[in-house]
Amino acid sequence: MADYRTGRGVYQGEGGSSHVSHHSHDTSAGGWLPSALVRNFSVDWVDTDMPNYFTPEEARLVAGAMQREGEEEDGILQRSRIVASDREESVDGDDVDGELNGDGDGDTIVGTDTRQQNAVSGAGRRNINTFQLAIITYFFTCGGPFGVEPSVNAAGPLYTLIGFVVAPLLWSVPQSLMAAELSLMMKQNGGNILWAKRAFGHFGGWINAYNNIIYFIISLSLNIVLLTAYLPSHLLNQLENWHIILIKFGFVSIVTILNIIGIQWITRVSYLLMVAILAPFVVQWIDAPIRLHDQMHWGDVLDRPSSIHFGVFVSTVLWSYGGFDAMGTFAGEVKGGKSTYIKGILFAMPFDIATYFFPVFIGYVLSPNMKTGWGSGYFTTVAEVEGYWMAIWVFTTSVMANFGTYAVGIASLSRCMWACGRGPQEVKLLPGFVSWDRRSKNGARSPVAAIIIIGVCTFALSLGTFNLLVQATMVIRLVNLGFEYGALVKLRFSAPDMPRPFRLPGGKLGTIALCLPSLALAGLLLAGCDWQVYVIAGGVNAAVLLLYLLRTVLLHVFYGEHRQIKHTGYTINYTTAEHHTNRSTAD
Repeated sequence: MADYRTGRGVYQGEGGSSHVSHHSHDTSAGGWLPSALVRNFSVDWVDTDMPNYFTPEEARLVAGAMQREGEEEDGILQRSRIVASDREESVDGDDVDGELNGDGDGDTIVGTDTRQQNAVSGAGRRNINTFQLAIITYFFTCGGPFGVEPSVNAAGPLYTLIGFVVAPLLWSVPQSLMAAELSLMMKQNGGNILWAKRAFGHFGGWINAYNNIIYFIISLSLNIVLLTAYLPSHLLNQLENWHIILIKFGFVSIVTILNIIGIQWITRVSYLLMVAILAPFVVQWIDAPIRLHDQMHWGDVLDRPSSIHFGVFVSTVLWSYGGFDAMGTFAGEVKGGKSTYIKGILFAMPFDIATYFFPVFIGYVLSPNMKTGWGSGYFTTVAEVEGYWMAIWVFTTSVMANFGTYAVGIASLSRCMWACGRGPQEVKLLPGFVSWDRRSKNGARSPVAAIIIIGVCTFALSLGTFNLLVQATMVIRLVNLGFEYGALVKLRFSAPDMPRPFRLPGGKLGTIALCLPSLALAGLLLAGCDWQVYVIAGGVNAAVLLLYLLRTVLLHVFYGEHRQIKHTGYTINYTTAEHHTNRSTAD
C-alpha cells in the first residue's frame, strides 16, 4: 500500500516537481538523514519565485525576469535570480564562480540563497553509507502491506507471493538506476518533469507533467478508499453508503486543514509510525502458529485460480513497489559511488518483500478464501480469526498508515503543483491561481489553492472502487514512466558527452536493455486491464492534449507574434535570441 514516499503515493515532494530536493543535509530527523528526505515530510521550503523545471533554452528567455535585488518581504531579504548556461556552449564545463556555485555542469539553477543553490546543484557531502541508504529506500518505497489483498483475489496466493519477490528486480531496480543517471546528469531540482522537458521539449514535458500529477491524485485517492475498507466487518456492515461518504469527507477535510496549517511534526514521528504500522503483523506471525496451529491451512498457500485477472494483479503488485525512481536523487550523497548505491537499493528490497510477503502468507494460511474474500481491507477480517483485539489493532495501524501517506502526499504534490503554476505564462504548466499560497509567521508558505484542489479531486475519486482506481493509477503511471525511460535513452543518443557522474554500464545497448523488464510488465498490465481503464487513461490524455492546444492558441491570441510577457515588473521579448529586462510601465 501507499507509504511515506514521494513514490507511490507520494511522488515527489518537489520544488519544481521532483520527488525531493537534491543533496543538502539536515540533522533534524535523525542526524544522518539528508535534507532531501526531511523536506519530503515538511511544509517548509525555500521561497523562490520561479519553478526549477526550465530547460536551458527556456531559462535563457526568462533570465532577466527574476533579477530582483534588494526586495524585502516580511523582513526577509530575497535575492532571486536565474543563471542560464547551456552545457553544450560551456568551455570544458568550467564553473562561473558565484554563478553555478560549484555545479560545473552548466545547468540552470534557480535559488534564493547559498543553501538552496547547494541543494539544487548537488554540492552536498557524500555521507550516506550502504545501510543508511537501505533504510531511506525502505521508508520511501514501503509503508506497510495495506492495499495488497486484491492481488490474492486476482491471481491466488502462490502467484501473488512470487510476484512480490520478482517485481522489485524487474520493476524497481531498473527505475532506481535510471533515476540515478538522470538525477546526477541534471542536478537541478525538477525530477522527471525536467528530464522529459530536456529530452522532448515543452510539449513532452507538458504531457508528462500532467500524467504525473494525475497519477498521484488517483494514487492518493486509494488511501481514502482503504481508510474505510479496513473497518472491522461487523462495523462496516452496519454503515450505509452515506456514512462511508461522510467518513471519507471528514478524513479529507482534516488532512487538508492540517496541510494548510503545517505537518512538520510527521517528520519527527515517522519512524515511530512505521514501527507501529508493522507491529501487529509481526505479532500475528508469532502468535498465530502458537495459539491457532490447528486452524492453519499451510498447504492452501499453493492454491492457483482457474483464471487470472492480470490487470488487478499486476497493477496492485507494481503499485506496492512505487517510488524507486525517486531514489536517484540520493545517488550524489552516497559514499563509495555507484557500488554503494546499488548495494543500498538491493539491501532494502528484502525488507520491502518481507513487508508484503509474510502478511499475505500467514493471512492466507489463516483464511484461505481466494475468491470469496481477499478484497481491499481483508487483513482486518483475517485478524478477527485471532481475536477482535487484533482486528482493532490492524484497523488502527491502517488508519495511521493511510493518514501519514495521504498527508505527506498532499504536501508533496501541492508543492509540485505550486511550482508548476509559477513563472511566465509561456512556460508554466498550470494556471496561475494554483500557486496561491499562505505565508506563516515563520516565513514558510503553504500552497493553499493546490492543497484544496488535491483534496477535492481525491475525495471525488475515492467514491470509485479500489480495483478500478489502482488499474487507472498504474496505466497513467506507465505514460509517466515511458517519458522517464524515453529521456534516458534519447539523451544517451542525443547528448552522449553530457557529464554523467553515475553512468549505467553497457553503453547505449545497456541503457535500452534496462528498459525491457519494465516494458514487459507494462505489456502484461495493459493486456489484462478492464476496458474502463482504457477509457479513463485515454480520456485523461485526450484532455491533456486539448489543453495544450488550447493554451497554444490562447498564447498566440493574447501575445501575438511578439509574445511579450510581463512578470514581476519585467518585460521579456521572445522574438529575439537575447533577453531584455526593462522595467514595465506598471512599476
